[in-house]
Amino acid sequence: TTEIYTLSLHDALPIFAVIQGLRIVRAGPAILSIADGRTKEPLLANLVRLAALPAAAGAVALGGDLMAVVSAALAAEILALATAVALFARRYPHVIWSPSRELSRG
Repeated sequence: TTEIYTLSLHDALPIFAVIQGLRIVRAGPAILSIADGRTKEPLLANLVRLAALPAAAGAVALGGDLMAVVSAALAAEILALATAVALFARRYPHVIWSPSRELSRG
């Protein structure tokens, strides 16, 4: 027989902690961008995160459980962090560490 595992709130708490950790990490580039007067960059990262809301709602409408919502939230935070870092790196390429840059210095 196949058991169907549903995620309980207790099981989801560590995942929510990871999501919150990603938000804290994402605050760094956002704060630096805002301090430099570039308020659109945190907005764009948040819009990427907001785009996962319809996906989570659709998953629930199709019979998904808490795991579908948690997965959508985690994916949204990862994409928002990637967007924030990419926008930050575009503006401040000298701040972002790159292994290839270290190798080219010799």
